[in-house]
Amino acid sequence: MKRDIQINYGVLDQIIEQLHTYKNALHQMEQSLTSIAVYVENNEGKSLDAWDDRMQQSKKHIKSYENQIDDLLNLFENYVSDSTTYISPLSRNSMMRVNRNDIWWNLSQMESGLNNHLYRVTMETNKSPSFLFSMFDDVTPEEKERSRYNKQQIEGIRGDLKSSKRILEKKMEDLWDLYDSKVKKFENVDDDYASKANVVKKSYTSFLEGIGDVVSGTAEGAWNFVKGLG
Repeated sequence: MKRDIQINYGVLDQIIEQLHTYKNALHQMEQSLTSIAVYVENNEGKSLDAWDDRMQQSKKHIKSYENQIDDLLNLFENYVSDSTTYISPLSRNSMMRVNRNDIWWNLSQMESGLNNHLYRVTMETNKSPSFLFSMFDDVTPEEKERSRYNKQQIEGIRGDLKSSKRILEKKMEDLWDLYDSKVKKFENVDDDYASKANVVKKSYTSFLEGIGDVVSGTAEGAWNFVKGLG
């Protein structure tokens, strides 16, 4: 599971376009072989028979290549379609980065800061500004009026604070919903297509080629380990 995903969709678009070019070229080759076969059928000779055999083999190879290209097209086109359903790049030709761990950390920090600040502010507004007046008997009417006014102001602030708290908590919930419905699912698409790509690779990789990949990968890992020690 890769948490830090970096994708340039412009590059993927170019790959898809190139695969379509290859597919069209193979289709034209197949049509050309069909046209040649018509001419060969009207003639006889050992050399022509050999040519016919070669053309039949070529058609089989072309069909095999077309299947490979179709699988790759399905892989790339569906990946682009499925992943951008959740998160689309702001610029098609720029590198887009989605780091699930960073996003989770930032949201957690925002939520923690929000809760801490709201708690402290709530505690401050719950303090009464006029508790000292009860200790004196000679409180003037003006002071009583000021105390009453201050209480009203505090009550208004408390009401505003409760309203702001509900709004901010709702915004925070919306951000977490985006994280769950977009970021997580975007990453799941990437994981899913990593498995699909591996299946496609295995389908068109011979046993010896697979052994070569393992050997080269092991050698590269060993060399990186040696460089790391250095």
